[in-house]
Amino acid sequence: MPATRTATPRLFAVLLAEVRKIFLCDVTRSNKRSAIRRSCRERPRILLSSYAGLLLGISLLFAGTAFGAGRNPLPHEMRLLALAAAPGGTRVLVTLQTTIDTISMKGMPEQQRHSVIADAQVTFAAQLPGPKSRVIRNYRAFPIVLAQVDQTALAYILQLESVRGVQEDHANQLLDNSNDVIMNTGDAWNSGFSGGDEVVAVLDTGVQESHPFLSVAGTNASRVVAELEGCFSGVGGSASSVSSLCPGGVYSETGNPGGHFDGANCDPSVGGCGHGTHVAGIVAGTGVYVGGNNENGMAIGANIMPIQVFSCYNPGTGCVIEAFDSDIIAALDWVHYAAVNATYRIAAANLSLGISGSHYTSNCDASASAYKTAIDTLRDMDAIATVIAAGNDGFTDGVDYPACVSSAIAVSATDNLDNLASFSNSANFVSLYAPGVEVYSSIPMSAYGYLSGTSMAAPQVAGAFAILQSKFDHLATIDQLLKILQKTGKSISANGYVRARIDIGAAADDIFVDGLDD
Repeated sequence: MPATRTATPRLFAVLLAEVRKIFLCDVTRSNKRSAIRRSCRERPRILLSSYAGLLLGISLLFAGTAFGAGRNPLPHEMRLLALAAAPGGTRVLVTLQTTIDTISMKGMPEQQRHSVIADAQVTFAAQLPGPKSRVIRNYRAFPIVLAQVDQTALAYILQLESVRGVQEDHANQLLDNSNDVIMNTGDAWNSGFSGGDEVVAVLDTGVQESHPFLSVAGTNASRVVAELEGCFSGVGGSASSVSSLCPGGVYSETGNPGGHFDGANCDPSVGGCGHGTHVAGIVAGTGVYVGGNNENGMAIGANIMPIQVFSCYNPGTGCVIEAFDSDIIAALDWVHYAAVNATYRIAAANLSLGISGSHYTSNCDASASAYKTAIDTLRDMDAIATVIAAGNDGFTDGVDYPACVSSAIAVSATDNLDNLASFSNSANFVSLYAPGVEVYSSIPMSAYGYLSGTSMAAPQVAGAFAILQSKFDHLATIDQLLKILQKTGKSISANGYVRARIDIGAAADDIFVDGLDD
């Protein structure tokens, strides 16, 4: 019999709060993004789910099975119970406890780590109860599974000792709403630090591999690495209303089999599918180009690992692109695999996406356990920074999900006068600021344009990590590099706290000093 855990009887009050929240449908957010609007259109189904979840919670409260005396139920778990009452249940990302602790696994050979993780995944699948529940996807580098569960199965797995956390498979949106001079990038380049030999993974809508802005200076060769391309879309075919934007409609693909797709770029005719090419140009665009403004990206010597993570949700009014957590986690899994098995050094993974309006005023590690596990693995085992846009809602005390994960590098946007951008979310736990207003960069097909948003600020920071990893021969930790960027950046005061806007010229001149090492 699997070990179980118990909880104190606060379930009833928490469930009532969750039902009220869903019933009100959060009108203030309903006009922000398609995923939020869709949740309101689906209100009757969600309401039925909520009441069913409340009844289940009451039964658990008095029966004392899944939650008895010992552990307080978490609000996000109560919401998941409500969602799981819908016909067909709901998708969840489950983070598992392995037989060997994370610290010990760090020094293991990769194959041995995979074996330990696979054992935990197989054991979990065998424990999953009910004919309507199933595992949809396993991850190689992370002890995580994506599962479709009904309410009974979810209530059961929430009390398993072998389960470290359960989170919803959210839908994320793009967060978009010159900078070389104020960040002193030229000083870093002139000192010989341009991100050469480093790679930045861009988890977005894909990248136009043949774009001249992403070529090797003076040649037609691309710095978008074909063998590192990836596409994860359509949540593995588990949702009938969601279709894949990968070539041929497949749900996942890595490398460049047959050379049949360009940087994993989704169809530029679909709204938003130029976003990833713009972000990649901010990371690493280079050179004087026809009709351009003689501007560059941040790390002009770095390469790009393009990963397409968006899917098409079609509510009957046309394709709306969204990126589901499960596909994003699969992309981070591919980043780790490439870092371990390829000959390229990956400095950062950039996520210019999130749930607009989600407004987290503190870290969200408990409700984003899969992200926390993935980001920690990249940070601690591979020295890869996961850089995430803070969001564009103008919050002065919080950020959007998943920038709220404590080990992520959350980035807010400034303008070219070093003011915090009016649209940018900010909080006292944001890691760094970077320019994000009217940023000029590449767009498909072989064109250029301006975009604003924290989506544009984050890749400046991802490129900065590439430059610093190149300088220190990829031997520095993420904590060490973050401290350099924070201490050498320009102090920007806004909303009652001070944060550093990156100055890569000053950062590249910095050296390790006593007290910098952790």
